[in-house]
Amino acid sequence: MSRKSPEHIGVRGGLSRLRPFQADLTAVFRLAVQLVFNLLIIIILIALFIGVGRVFLNLTFTLSQSTVPNAFNVIVSDVLALMVVIELFRSFVEYFDHRRVRIHVLVDVALIFVLRELIIGLYSGELHKPLLLLAYGAVFLALAVTRTLVVRFSYAPDGRTSRDNETD
Repeated sequence: MSRKSPEHIGVRGGLSRLRPFQADLTAVFRLAVQLVFNLLIIIILIALFIGVGRVFLNLTFTLSQSTVPNAFNVIVSDVLALMVVIELFRSFVEYFDHRRVRIHVLVDVALIFVLRELIIGLYSGELHKPLLLLAYGAVFLALAVTRTLVVRFSYAPDGRTSRDNETD
C-alpha cells in the first residue's frame, strides 16, 4: 500500500473541483456544435432549393433553344449534381443524429459522384478512351466493394457485426 503525498492529494482534489466547470464547457461546446450544424443544414437546404430552381430554369431555357441534345446533357448534369448534394445533406443529418459519420454514407456520396462523372462523360462523348473507361470501372468497383464490406462487417453498438444482427 502506498501513501500519497499531500501535494498529490491536493492536485487530485483540485481537479475534482474543476469537473463541474469542465461539464459546463462541454455543454457549451455541444450547444455551439449544434448551432453550427443547424446553420449548415439551413445553408444546405437553401442551396438545395436554389439547385432545384436552377434545374427548372435550365429546363425551360434549354428546351426553348434549338439544341435539344445538348439540353439533355445539361439537365442530366444538373440532376446528378443535385443527387450529390442530397447525399451530402444526408451525411450531415446522419452525423447530427448519430454523432458519428458512417462510412457507408460517405461511400454512397463517392459512388454517386463517380456515376455522375461517368454518365456526364458518356453523354457528352468525352469517354471514348478504353483506358479511361477502365479506370472509372475500377474506381466504381473499388467503391462498391468497400461499401459492401462496410455494411456487411460494420459493428453494432453492442459489439456484434451487422451480419450477426441479421440472424436475430
